[in-house]
Amino acid sequence: MKKLIAGALVVCVTVVLVAVAIIRHVNHKQDVAWCHDHGYAKYATKDSFCVGAGGKLIKVGGGRTTRIEDRTRRIAWLRSQGYAK
Repeated sequence: MKKLIAGALVVCVTVVLVAVAIIRHVNHKQDVAWCHDHGYAKYATKDSFCVGAGGKLIKVGGGRTTRIEDRTRRIAWLRSQGYAK
């Protein structure tokens, strides 16, 4: 019985870790797309900053937007990546 519980725990932890990794990857791809769309095509850091000319850091989503604009942008990005129809 203890082996069954231990095995189930290992499976659950593995599923959670894979889900977190996928979510972080998708979020980073969205940040990269935002940077590129706003003219900061160099690269995006993993802590949600774009690197501009001369190494200047710009926070991703730094401008004020409404929730509807954010949602619309996310849906458009997901569609462009083939995740949504």
